[in-house]
Amino acid sequence: MPPEIFLSLGAQSAWRDPNDELLGQISRLGGIGPLPEHIAFCRFNSFKRIDEWEDHFRSDAHRSDLGMHAKHKAIEHWRAGCYDELIPASKHLNCPCYYLEFLAPSKELNEPRFRAVLAEKGHKIGATVEFAIRRIGGLGPDPSDIVVWSGTPGSDVRELSSACGFCIAAAGFYENFRGAMGQ
Repeated sequence: MPPEIFLSLGAQSAWRDPNDELLGQISRLGGIGPLPEHIAFCRFNSFKRIDEWEDHFRSDAHRSDLGMHAKHKAIEHWRAGCYDELIPASKHLNCPCYYLEFLAPSKELNEPRFRAVLAEKGHKIGATVEFAIRRIGGLGPDPSDIVVWSGTPGSDVRELSSACGFCIAAAGFYENFRGAMGQ
């Protein structure tokens, strides 16, 4: 699909439900990183929202929403998952570039140690953890942990990726969804 059409159909910026918070939509930069190419992060307060979404998708209101149908043709939710926030997002993603680490599961990686090591790692090289999430049980694809970093000019991703003992299963560069399409 041409990027301009994808942008027009795939943008979820009109998503304004008070029960959901769209934290950001990002796109892989220069093809560097694993699939999926585009990722949306949203926060909701209860698994009850999944039932509410399904009820809406079966409703007359949804059937008549042509924009929503177009979005669903542009976006395939083939790697969706449910995650706990280990380090909560304090703001919406609004930096020009992100480095994502997809960490392999580790029983040795407990939450307090995870938070402490990430804070030290970021401080050492001038990067910020925007948020870190851990898959809830089996409700999502491997790898189970995702760390979203934003860097400052001069931060070196080589130092960032080797600054702790976590097993990085994959990593990639991403930018805000609209930026990826030249908007």
